[in-house]
Order: sequence, then structure tokens, then C-alpha cells
Amino acid sequence: MAEDAGGSAADVVRRFTAAMQTGDIGTCCALLTEDSVFSEAPSLPFGGDWHGSGGFRSFLSAVATHYRVRLTDLRIDPAGGRVLVRVSGTISSRATGRSLPLDAIDVYEVRKGRIARVDVYYKDSAAVAALCEPVAGEEFADTGKVLR
Repeated sequence: MAEDAGGSAADVVRRFTAAMQTGDIGTCCALLTEDSVFSEAPSLPFGGDWHGSGGFRSFLSAVATHYRVRLTDLRIDPAGGRVLVRVSGTISSRATGRSLPLDAIDVYEVRKGRIARVDVYYKDSAAVAALCEPVAGEEFADTGKVLR
């Protein structure tokens, strides 16, 4: 992986993920290019492409609207011209209270020391989306109401 003004691509991603884990969104945004893209599966409640630091902040808000995410392990591996981050943890629906293990691969592209693109691939994006779907007879976590 080539060195540049921001260090190696893996170092940039390490700084970004460390800032994410501590909630330092300002540092995260400073590590993004102006035209950065976060791309999520369109089938998810927060799916689509999120552009720039404003889009990144909106993406985080969209995720937080629907889910609680707890990350337990991040493994960062340079892979040719990209950096792969294996993400493990738990994701829980705010609406239903249901949870499942979170396993994903994030593919980072770094340009001139800043993150230009992140493509996120969940092991089971349908299961992540289904966490928010009500099931008959289930009580909603946020209201205590039961779906009939």
C-alpha cells in the first residue's frame, strides 16, 4: 500500500474506525474526501449512497433511528489498493427489540490520505432489514403495543 500525505491507506482507516468507536464524528468527517460515498444495500432502512461529510452524518442518524449497533471486533486488512474491515458485533432494532449478530465487510478506498468510498457488505442484509419488521403477536420495544 503506497504511503501518502495521510499515511498508508490502512493507517487512515485505522484512525477513522478508532474515531467511530469513540464517537468522534468530527475526526471521521475530516478523514473523508469532499466527494466521499458510503454505499449501503438499498434494501436496508438506511440503504443507498450517502455523499460527503453531510451525507455521512445523515447516514449515522438514519442508522441510529432504526438500530442500536454494538461493535465488538474490527479487523483491518490492506487488500491491494483497498482496505478491508471485517466488522463483528450485535445489531438491535429499536422498534422490535430483536437483535442478531452483525457480520459485515467494509471495503474502503483511500485517496490522498482521505477516505473516498466505503462499500458495506452484510453477511445477511435481509436479516438486518427484517429486524425492524413487526411479527404478529409481538410487542414493540419502543411503545409496548402488540401487533395483531
